Amino acid sequence: MTVILLHGSIRGVCCLFFCSFKLKYEPSSVLWYSFRYIPTESKIIFMKKALLLFAAGLFFVGVSNAQYERPIGSEFSVGITGALPVGDFSDVSSFGLGADLKYAYNFNESIAATVSAGYNNFFVKDELKNLGADKNVGIVPLKAGVRFSMGGLYAEPQLGVAIGTNEGSESALTYAGQVGVMATQNLDLSLRYEGWSKNDVKSGFVGLRVAYTMPF
Repeated sequence: MTVILLHGSIRGVCCLFFCSFKLKYEPSSVLWYSFRYIPTESKIIFMKKALLLFAAGLFFVGVSNAQYERPIGSEFSVGITGALPVGDFSDVSSFGLGADLKYAYNFNESIAATVSAGYNNFFVKDELKNLGADKNVGIVPLKAGVRFSMGGLYAEPQLGVAIGTNEGSESALTYAGQVGVMATQNLDLSLRYEGWSKNDVKSGFVGLRVAYTMPF
């Protein structure tokens, strides 16, 4: 028992010394070291709570910006997306990042037609990479949709094709639904679910998109 306690104490002192040294000279490294060993389930729970908070924020920002009116005509936006894989796809990846370009034509203040193209990169889990899997899963979504606006708030269903960029990947049907808000005249914030379907296999993610919009 004494040997076990002594061994545990030595390990604890060494770990404390290591973290203190890293925190003093490389604070970012010790934070990253700590983050790596947070259980994946905890990370996912944190991200789900962040998504819920973001959705609530969208609602309140939209209410406060209810007088916003979209200009009739063409509109172009550039966005970035943080993605949380769900369903079977969450067994492959825990997080993804994407970028996209979107063109919209506002027929009036309430209805617009949209087309978009982008690239999403999903980081494969370490246990799969250790078995020889690709480090990343790349997907190019090409989508068209209809946007329904009410003041600063909007909803937008989309449909299209998702093209896999990894070797041996195939194209799949993609569908998405998003709700968003124009936080300012140019800042577009949205929350969406995007899924893919191929041969009865379905995958998808929940994403947060931040975009800069430019009417022209």
